[in-house]
Amino acid sequence: MTDMDIPLDSNLTTQAGQLKTAIEQAELIIIGAGSGLSASAGICYDDFNFFNTIFSKYHERYGLQTINEAEFFKFPTPEEQYAFWARFISVIRYKFPPGKLTKIYTICSIFHLPALLEAHG
Repeated sequence: MTDMDIPLDSNLTTQAGQLKTAIEQAELIIIGAGSGLSASAGICYDDFNFFNTIFSKYHERYGLQTINEAEFFKFPTPEEQYAFWARFISVIRYKFPPGKLTKIYTICSIFHLPALLEAHG
């Protein structure tokens, strides 16, 4: 049996139609997401090769091997911790080629969310 063989519930079809209409009529849509967006763009938080390409100095200095490990590492000084996070954000947010979902997130966060926050702030 394939997905195509499973009959759609009429209630599900109705709800899908309602969702489609709501999206088409929406002035804006706020997307709440976590690391799934960056993962969909191909960023693997447990990949040593990816980590070492961007953060080789952190591997050399502290022996860190993954982004997940570095995110929870207790750096010796606040400056070193902030340096890691600044580089991490810069690379992930501005330098890594966005995937389809991260493009949507970027567009929403740049053009809609600040205006929404300002309007309701």
